[in-house]
Amino acid sequence: MELQEQIRRVKELLGGSGRGGARDHEIAEVESRLGTIFTDDVRMLVSAFNGSENSTHIDHGWVMFWPLSEWKRVADEPAAVGGSEMPNAILFADHSIVSWWYAIDLTPGAVTAAVYLVDGVGPDHLVTSSISGFLQAIIDDSDALYRRVASPH
Repeated sequence: MELQEQIRRVKELLGGSGRGGARDHEIAEVESRLGTIFTDDVRMLVSAFNGSENSTHIDHGWVMFWPLSEWKRVADEPAAVGGSEMPNAILFADHSIVSWWYAIDLTPGAVTAAVYLVDGVGPDHLVTSSISGFLQAIIDDSDALYRRVASPH
């Protein structure tokens, strides 16, 4: 499934609560504030919708997308820093009223933005290597969206 179609499907899963897309100057302002350049997939996502008023349904990850104005580095969120090994990753969404965060890694030169689960306790967990993969995980309610809990021995 192409990124545009995935964005459309996730907007549907948000029940019409997706905000209008960000404009080029808003994107540039946030890139400047965060000291980064968005990959094309991130740019497509925020151009389609700039955060959401509600989360996706519990059967589709229970993900709330943040407006660009709320995006921040992991290092700037005291509760997220705990076990994170990626202080420069950018928090852009959360699960179930901030039970944990989703962060994008915008390593310079990257073609796509890898998405990580950051919980403020343990090491970061790679959800997927792209925004497209993240959106597909929401559509499919993939286990990759959820924090891994160690099983008792």
